[in-house]
Amino acid sequence: HTGDHISVGDEILPYAGPTPPRSTGNHRYCLYVFKQSGGYDSALSQLTYARPKFNTNTFLQQHATSLQLAAANVFYANHDH
Repeated sequence: HTGDHISVGDEILPYAGPTPPRSTGNHRYCLYVFKQSGGYDSALSQLTYARPKFNTNTFLQQHATSLQLAAANVFYANHDH
């Protein structure tokens, strides 16, 4: 199973760590890992870093037939002074 080894996978977007603005309190960040059925979906390469406007529900509806949730993590971060 070549999909079992992250070291040989294709990186679509590199990780972008949390960047909450100053004096805005805690921000919730959600990380999801999906297993792709049917191989690489070229539509995923069109993703951008528009995190503030990214709609997870819309993304999941658009890719519901090819993605299966494998793991999730939620954490809070705020701007360090």
